[in-house]
Amino acid sequence: MIHLPVQAVNHRSHQAKTQESNFQSDALDKTNLAAGQTLSRLLTLRPADELISLIVAGLDKATAAGNSEALIGLAHAYADGIGVNASQEKAASLLQVAVDSGIPEAKYRLGLMYKSGIGVSADLNKAVELISSARESGFPLAAVALSSMTEPALSGSVNEAGNGPSAAPNAVAQ
Repeated sequence: MIHLPVQAVNHRSHQAKTQESNFQSDALDKTNLAAGQTLSRLLTLRPADELISLIVAGLDKATAAGNSEALIGLAHAYADGIGVNASQEKAASLLQVAVDSGIPEAKYRLGLMYKSGIGVSADLNKAVELISSARESGFPLAAVALSSMTEPALSGSVNEAGNGPSAAPNAVAQ
């Protein structure tokens, strides 16, 4: 397992160069999902700019090689503009590829985007469908999000298209 320092670094040491090489080699193997997960999690640490570039490059190469776990990290980078120009649409597109690969976290995150209309057209029915699937796959945050989404629907707050107020009860509840 490769470990990166949690503290920000101001210069590239020999160790950082070695880690870059190891991450990129590991991440390029589409069967090494752990490498994609590791790179994705490193972005949440808010590392120094120099490391962000390395991480995003590794995520990009891993996704190009078919590492579906790396898609989540790259989507996060695009959603928040970390090391790349922010693009909610690109983030949603990357998450859709991860959803198609069956990644529960991607289902949850894309579902939230459909719920709020960020990067995609708002569609509460699609949001509920994706987040329900994430819950069924065992993603823990999905149950909480789903309960907050379906409670208003049970009282008739979603129209037949699933994206606005209506008097039609149970439009989303299943």
